[in-house]
Amino acid sequence: MHNRLIALFLLLASLGGCKDVLSPEARYQPEKAGTVDRALCLLGFAAVPMRSLMTGHQLVDARINGMPATLVVDTGANVTVLHAGAESRFRATRDPLAIGSTSGLGGPMQGRVMRIDTLALGGVETRQRRVIESDLSALTAVLGRVAGRDIDGIVGQDVLQKQSAVIDVAGGILYLMAAGTDPAPIDPARCAAKPRPDPAKPDRN
Repeated sequence: MHNRLIALFLLLASLGGCKDVLSPEARYQPEKAGTVDRALCLLGFAAVPMRSLMTGHQLVDARINGMPATLVVDTGANVTVLHAGAESRFRATRDPLAIGSTSGLGGPMQGRVMRIDTLALGGVETRQRRVIESDLSALTAVLGRVAGRDIDGIVGQDVLQKQSAVIDVAGGILYLMAAGTDPAPIDPARCAAKPRPDPAKPDRN
């Protein structure tokens, strides 16, 4: 299964050549009546832009312990997984007594449970304080080549459920509730015209 997936991704990458493999920028219009953007904004959701690869995967910019990262949104993964090296790259702390497992992109895998202080997707702080660290080389190498950037891990259902996530694949937007909040009506003035999300590459300096 792994070999077939990798072969498919490499084929798509080669077909793309030097063309842009990312989708156009997300169009966020919370001020426009009758739109999903408006409806979710009025319930307090924040919009996080996603970048769609030609493979069908969506990427989001993140910050882990304050440091920039690029993660794949994986609704099939039960937990959030960071690629091997997270301990030094993001100053994560290993839990020596815990062993984690997950399923999702690439199938089941084993890894170490890591503790983090903060995880933000776009500008939205999440409740997540534990992740799995595992070797995602097969995934990160292929998608990194297609995306033209390093891939640091995947966002799983543990984060998506805690943040009441709503995903607009066609629109390229991930809607999230901020940590410690639940969907509830807000002041409509907060949904006035705003600059649309910018899915620019994160600064890795």
